[in-house]
Amino acid sequence: MDNLSPKEKDHKFELVAKELFIGIGGGALGVILSEILTSLIFGWIDLFGEIMFDLIGGYFGMFTAIAIVVYSFLKKRKKQEDFLKNLFQGLLGLVVSVLSFYFLISSLTKSLELPHAFVNISIVVIPLSVTIMSFNYGLFDERIGSSENRI
Repeated sequence: MDNLSPKEKDHKFELVAKELFIGIGGGALGVILSEILTSLIFGWIDLFGEIMFDLIGGYFGMFTAIAIVVYSFLKKRKKQEDFLKNLFQGLLGLVVSVLSFYFLISSLTKSLELPHAFVNISIVVIPLSVTIMSFNYGLFDERIGSSENRI
């Protein structure tokens, strides 16, 4: 059960909303930049390679954008020393979610005929949500900091 005050709940909602929208924007920017870099470095490559580079660029952009939001949140709370812990939590969450997504989809496609829209939405939503949850794990914990450092 959340023992957060209404003000803290508003800050928590604001943080997650910022992470969500800025993460989507950072992912889109990462896809665009990886597309430009791929075409400049490699010229023409096959479609599968291009999609893989774009996915990696999108995940990197999403992760970087969420990390910036979390760092600014921690800086406001004067808890920058906790950033590395949250950064590794977020990285672990991203890697686990991408691998889980891959194994889930590869096992389900053998037995079910999944619609393309489901796979296309899941490839963004699952890693984004797990990365946000893993970054935020412990941010609003009562044991972190004293009461004057809390929001």
